[in-house]
Amino acid sequence: MADNTTTRVIGRVADDAANVATDHPVKIGGVANAAAGTVTEGDVAHLSMDLSRRMRTLAEGAGAADAAAAGNPVLVGAKANAANVTVHENDAAYLSVDLSSRLRVQADGNVADDAANAVAELPLKMGGVGVAVPTAATSVTENDKVHLLADLKRQLWVHPVGGQADNAAHIGTDWPVKVGGVATDGTELAVHDNDMVHLVTDLNRRLRVMPEGAAADNAAATTVAPVKVGVVADAIPVDDAGVTDGDIAHLTSDLKRQLWVRPVGGVADDAANDVKEYPLKTGAVVAAAKPAAVSAGDLVHLTADQYRCLLTSTQGMIADGAAATGFADPVQVGGVADVVLTAVDDGDVAHLVTDLYRRLRITYTEPALASWIDSAAVAADAYYPAEAGLDVDIYHNVTLTGKVITGADNTSVLTIEATNDEDATPANRDWVTIYVYDNKNDTNINQLASGVGVTTTFAWSLNGLGFKYVRANYNITRPAANNDTVIIKARYEV
Repeated sequence: MADNTTTRVIGRVADDAANVATDHPVKIGGVANAAAGTVTEGDVAHLSMDLSRRMRTLAEGAGAADAAAAGNPVLVGAKANAANVTVHENDAAYLSVDLSSRLRVQADGNVADDAANAVAELPLKMGGVGVAVPTAATSVTENDKVHLLADLKRQLWVHPVGGQADNAAHIGTDWPVKVGGVATDGTELAVHDNDMVHLVTDLNRRLRVMPEGAAADNAAATTVAPVKVGVVADAIPVDDAGVTDGDIAHLTSDLKRQLWVRPVGGVADDAANDVKEYPLKTGAVVAAAKPAAVSAGDLVHLTADQYRCLLTSTQGMIADGAAATGFADPVQVGGVADVVLTAVDDGDVAHLVTDLYRRLRITYTEPALASWIDSAAVAADAYYPAEAGLDVDIYHNVTLTGKVITGADNTSVLTIEATNDEDATPANRDWVTIYVYDNKNDTNINQLASGVGVTTTFAWSLNGLGFKYVRANYNITRPAANNDTVIIKARYEV
């Protein structure tokens, strides 16, 4: 711009009250003043700083940052004070630290951090304070803000809730409660109801468990604690190793670590063995002949033949196949290859049959064929195969082929409708027009529209039907007494 060009700021008064209206432009940054200048509402004003280049900030509270100082600008960070300073509600105040740079925090309780210190001992200690033993001198009052306590090994002190300390031999000072367990030589350490207690192990670090039954782990020993976990090996369980109803007892295995199991039935594993044949066999026992009988309620092992095929009793009138009876079981699992099918009787337990290429033989259901309509005299709207439609039932796929020949002056529309509505009156069912696949034109359609006096052929597929009923809806427009020819042939597949 030219040297004599002047740009004027439109404010009512100039930059501050001490300058004339031509003091433009407004200063960018700030102007140093020993005291803050005064401006009028609506003025365009520059920033102000003191003579040490500190930006002036106006505190909006009733007093400054503290009651003894004008305090502009408000301090950012914190100010060190030997004691707390007082401010008023809504004052813009700085934070305060003690002379060791620790931030002051006001405790809300009636007493300061602990009873031995005055309220001036702020801030609260973070983490914990080490003391040899908590005493009355370190107690606090309800709602006090308190720090945590640790012992001289930095273990956190925990106060038991019960009326007595960790065990009966230590009163009140045995803190914190031990985590894990304390090893003892077997001497019981009694506690009281609701005490906070540690766990106890023997001298081999095995957790001691108190049996709740009338006797200990077994009848021969009343002080065997803890109860053995796992099993105890025993050649044959005998009566003198028995326990009493309600005892907490360990499990027992034979000398090969097989778990002993007592049969519930009146006879042992099979009829040839007495009740001492433990444990029950797991898996199956090979039998060269028909297995020995057992009684109702016995616990029995399974039996296999010499080829490890599980022997299974057939419940039908005849065995697995019509030519086999008796011990010629078990029923084959998987399938049996056979050139021809062998008949069985109703109720037989039968195996599956494959051909000689291991392909499963499945009874084939021939598709059903039906003529929905084959008429040269269609003179009105109609539904095919009937107003009630086709009950889809077991059919998953339906294909339709045919043609429509419209009469002179006639037009028509053929659609396919479906519903799951089983109202007894077909007219009351909610029928919906659906899309079908048009095999002739390789596309999906929802209607076949025919013009005046034309012949239209179609081939449609209705695949994956999940509806209860389907039907064809033929709608004819017939200005004169001319009839249409409609042919629809259907094929149903299971």
